[in-house]
Amino acid sequence: KSRLKVGSAMASSMAVALQAGGAQPQADAQQGGPYAGEQQVMRTPRSRSRKVAAAGSQSKEVKDIVAPMVSNLMDNMRNLEKTHQEVVKMLVTSVDERAALEQEIVGVRSECERRIQEERVSEERLAQERAAASKQVAEFRAECEKRITKEQTELQGKMAAFRAECELKVAEETAAMERKLEEARRQTDAQLQAERRSTDQVRHVLSELPPLQAAMELGDVGLLENELRKWKGDVLPERFGECKGVVEAVVKLARERLISWRGVEHVLKDVLKQVERLPGTTAALLEHCHRLFRALKEAQLTKMDLRRSHPQATDRICEVLLAWQERAMSHSNRVQKLIVRKVVNWPQLGQFDFADLDICLRLVDRQEQGNEVFLTRARAIVEDETTAPKDLRSLLSHVETMLFFLKYTKAEDLRLTHAEFRKQSSKLDSTVAGYLSQAERDYPPGAELVRLTEKRGNLMDGKEVAAVLEEIRRAPSGKDNLGIFRDIFYQWAVVMKSKFDLLVLPHHTQVVCLLAFRAFLEAGRAGAEPHALIAQVGTGEGKSMIIAALALYVVVALRKKAHIVVDDETLLERDFWTFKPLFDAFQVPTTARNGERRGISSILCVSEERVTAAGRGPHQSSMAARVDPDADICYCEAKHVQSFYASIARGEKRDFDGYEGRVLILDEVDALIIDEEPNEAFVYPNPDLSDMATSVAEALASGASTEHIQEALRTSPHPATERVIREMTKEWAHGRKLKASDDFVYAKEAGRYCAVQGGRANPKAWSLALECRNFQDGLCREILFQERLFVMSRPRVFRKYHRILGLSGSIGSGAERTFLKQTYRAAFFEVPPFLKTCRGSPFHEAVPVGLGTRRQAVYVELTAEAQLARLAGGGFEG
Repeated sequence: KSRLKVGSAMASSMAVALQAGGAQPQADAQQGGPYAGEQQVMRTPRSRSRKVAAAGSQSKEVKDIVAPMVSNLMDNMRNLEKTHQEVVKMLVTSVDERAALEQEIVGVRSECERRIQEERVSEERLAQERAAASKQVAEFRAECEKRITKEQTELQGKMAAFRAECELKVAEETAAMERKLEEARRQTDAQLQAERRSTDQVRHVLSELPPLQAAMELGDVGLLENELRKWKGDVLPERFGECKGVVEAVVKLARERLISWRGVEHVLKDVLKQVERLPGTTAALLEHCHRLFRALKEAQLTKMDLRRSHPQATDRICEVLLAWQERAMSHSNRVQKLIVRKVVNWPQLGQFDFADLDICLRLVDRQEQGNEVFLTRARAIVEDETTAPKDLRSLLSHVETMLFFLKYTKAEDLRLTHAEFRKQSSKLDSTVAGYLSQAERDYPPGAELVRLTEKRGNLMDGKEVAAVLEEIRRAPSGKDNLGIFRDIFYQWAVVMKSKFDLLVLPHHTQVVCLLAFRAFLEAGRAGAEPHALIAQVGTGEGKSMIIAALALYVVVALRKKAHIVVDDETLLERDFWTFKPLFDAFQVPTTARNGERRGISSILCVSEERVTAAGRGPHQSSMAARVDPDADICYCEAKHVQSFYASIARGEKRDFDGYEGRVLILDEVDALIIDEEPNEAFVYPNPDLSDMATSVAEALASGASTEHIQEALRTSPHPATERVIREMTKEWAHGRKLKASDDFVYAKEAGRYCAVQGGRANPKAWSLALECRNFQDGLCREILFQERLFVMSRPRVFRKYHRILGLSGSIGSGAERTFLKQTYRAAFFEVPPFLKTCRGSPFHEAVPVGLGTRRQAVYVELTAEAQLARLAGGGFEG
């Protein structure tokens, strides 16, 4: 601070001196300063002027030098002044803080001294308490040791008493366990003896029952009779034990089968005895043939082997049938004799009956001279070992139909075909009329598949047939309006040529029908467009071929899948195996976009038994028990379509969108949609009701009355108790009335009775009456009771498909058509008969044949009331 003050004073003095300038010497002279003498010397004029000049110049130089210095010094002084003020302020602040800190230190020191004093007091108190606690602990330890010693003494006494008690209990329990082990050992021995007896019973069954079963399987009457002699009496030996029920059922079935075989044997012997000399009349011989054929079928149905039981009977049957064939047929030939021998020696005729045999014989009832073509091909069919008798009728009819159509092929006229279709225009829906018009534009006169004239050569000649096939295969140079249908017609002709050695060409009516269906399938799904299109195609007009061609078009052209429904198992299999080679001739692109192609997959839906019977044969890969969702073409019955829908409905995803990629093709629409029940119930096993039904069956088997059973099950909380008792009581009585061979047969594989449906055992068929019969005969110990799961609507299932294509011999009446329109949005058209489109056709409408002496037509109405009304009307008119 002192330095700052000195510097400030000096700077102020210098600034004042510089501002005084030249006035400083004068001032000094007046005050007697350092310039006083010089002032006096310069009083003379000359010297004064020189001195003044010198002084002025010096003061100017000094001023120029000192002025910046002074300015800087003043700035520094001002900065120092500011710094001085800040330092003074800091010093003042430091002094205040020091005072406050000293005061705080004094307070802390006093607080610490106070606390130290308190700690000292507390430490002294703790020392006193510690001493007191140590004294208490020592006293407590001494007391505890004394108490522990006393308790140890008491505990040792108690332990000794408890040990003695436990040893007594262990001894008692050991004795009890030994008694229990001894009892368990006795029970085990008894159980082992029971199981040994049961094993002996099973061994007796396995040793004594198989010969009887083998005799039934072999179908030998004599062997079965010899085996049954070992099972005399109604009471079986006790050695069969619990297996007695099964043995009784098998023995009972064997006896029933022997009775049936004896009946067949009796009929055969009686008829053969009567025809030792052939009757003089054909009618009498026909009656004997009917009886022989029924006996032959009865033997097959009951698994009787005639060749094993009566080796000469089969040959004699064949002789009698051949004798009838020679008399009854107009032109007996070798093909008819082959048919008779094939039928008699075929192991399982199934539904083939004597009427079918008569039809087959009449189909080939022709002179050998002039009918070489037909008889040659018929003989090849009959001699084919894979052709079953049930297929003969359809195959022979097919050959006959092909030859008939081939006869009029050259007379077929496309212009007449379109004219016949146009005749129904007034009755058609405008949309369907548009489909037929489109078909006429796509297949006009002059664009025939094959140009056939009367001048063309013989269509039975190999070279001419090859030329026709080449003409079918070769597409026109311009646009081919037939498209994929040309390939279908060519491949079908090739298949038929290889199978029957005959040329098969599609009729113009079939081509126009297919093109109309194509227009329907390619049309948009507007509100006015029908969802189903139904064509009326007469019998023998190639309906099956139209269905197969439509299926191929759906798969190859539209890239969709086809479900073909035929509700006749025989026709279903016939059509599938007929067109299977045609389906195998086509390919479709794979899902991968690399140009690869795969063959069309076609499946035939049959029963699980048929699939199992097919085994690993050549047809096994093409047969399935259910609709295959990946198959391109599926031939099935309506029940398979409904089962396919049910499998989707029961699934987790319930993805019904897949129906958009499927087309339904129906054969015989009237039978499928109108005649059948529209709804079908699906059932499922109910475990609770099955247990209850088993309890009721056990009570009924013991002879309990319905009232007693109701009283016993009154406490059951299940709401269906009364219904189960009521149904079980009713079906229990019904089960006793079931007849072997007619209502059920014993299935060896299942070990129980199976229902007979259509002359064949169906293990999948369920009925409560049959469950009761199995229980009554000891073939099962539990009753399977099934409940309704849901009811399926057939129209709803059919409407799910992308389109419905129907073909039928008769569409029905006006009311039936109205039903189809309202239910399925169906439209209709008729396909004219083939002969109507031929030049010089012999076609004529069918009329009733005149019968009786009056040569009047006989009409048969659908109902008795309608028949009476017609008779009344005819009598009144007469």
